[in-house]
Amino acid sequence: MRDSGHSGKPTLLNRRYLLDRPSQLSVTIHLLGVLAGVGLLYAVAVYVLLGSELLNGKTAEELRRVLLGVHTAYFVVGGLILALTALLLTHRYAGPAFVMRRAVHAMREQDYSSRLHLRLRDFHKPLAKELALLRDELAAREEKRTGLLRDLESSLDAGDEAAVRAILAELIGAPHE
Repeated sequence: MRDSGHSGKPTLLNRRYLLDRPSQLSVTIHLLGVLAGVGLLYAVAVYVLLGSELLNGKTAEELRRVLLGVHTAYFVVGGLILALTALLLTHRYAGPAFVMRRAVHAMREQDYSSRLHLRLRDFHKPLAKELALLRDELAAREEKRTGLLRDLESSLDAGDEAAVRAILAELIGAPHE
């Protein structure tokens, strides 16, 4: 399968993802670490319970209740840890998205002062840097255009037709005579 004929590469090799490889690796390591930590907690809890005097002399029903309690605690604690990890990771993704969304909205309103600095461990930093460069370029263009419009007004008031034509050519982007 090819991508709309723009290149000879297969679509799967030419695809761009929202997350870069280092971000994907970071998320994978975080989740594997959480899984390993919760598994280790479970193993320690089972080892302590099965090796203790707590189980001596217990009936099968009492052993079933103890193991059910251990399993329930494991899933509750594991679920809470996974929920906290998911919350942390979504903040690292969603926070930058909200910052960039606000910045784009501000730029559409010609306000180029919006914040685009992300937190230390946030994702999407390359995108935020590109967006900051775009913001700076747009601000510079707007400043130049405003200056040219002021010059145009002055040239019109002075009746300087050659200056008016030169300023108009620059505003339009065409070379002037």
